[in-house]
Amino acid sequence: MDKLLSCISKLFKNCGIRGINMDDIARELCIPKKTLRQSFETKNDVLGAVVQFELRTELRELEDISNSLTNAIDQIVGISNYLETNVFNLNHILIHDLKKYHPSIWDAFKNQRELQIQSLVNRNLQMGIRQGLYHENIKTENFIVSYLLRLHFIDYEICNNKTNEKHNESYDTLFLYHIYSIANDSGIKYLQQRYRQ
Repeated sequence: MDKLLSCISKLFKNCGIRGINMDDIARELCIPKKTLRQSFETKNDVLGAVVQFELRTELRELEDISNSLTNAIDQIVGISNYLETNVFNLNHILIHDLKKYHPSIWDAFKNQRELQIQSLVNRNLQMGIRQGLYHENIKTENFIVSYLLRLHFIDYEICNNKTNEKHNESYDTLFLYHIYSIANDSGIKYLQQRYRQ
């Protein structure tokens, strides 16, 4: 099923959502429309399944990054780099169509994605405290909210085609502010040595 959803996802990303109907999907997948309807009654059902597929894929890749990095600072840098890259790969037309014509699916996607990211960032904060790299008295909820706001800033810039070199610098600066706000002296020393900031 994931292979099927991956193909449909690419179709939506290439053509947008509005311009694609069930006939188009069946034709692109080289399957009878009747076979497609055995799995999905409507295009809305297809779209909901594709969004869930994309969320699962992102979470799996983020978990792989988290599990492969044992240092909290390396881990948050890896997570943030992935999220930045993934956001820059998003299709503007797809996001526009989701927001405008399928708001309930967009809201569900956005809310579920935020919960996934919150969980990862919270685990990272606890790891950093245990490793003696982050301040022990971090207000976890406040930091997570500010981290998500940074992602919303990027999403907004992407969707409004405002990305440029200055945007990338702003993103990097915001990220450094976040790291410096949670890292203690040991964490900052590691950050400077490892990433030459």
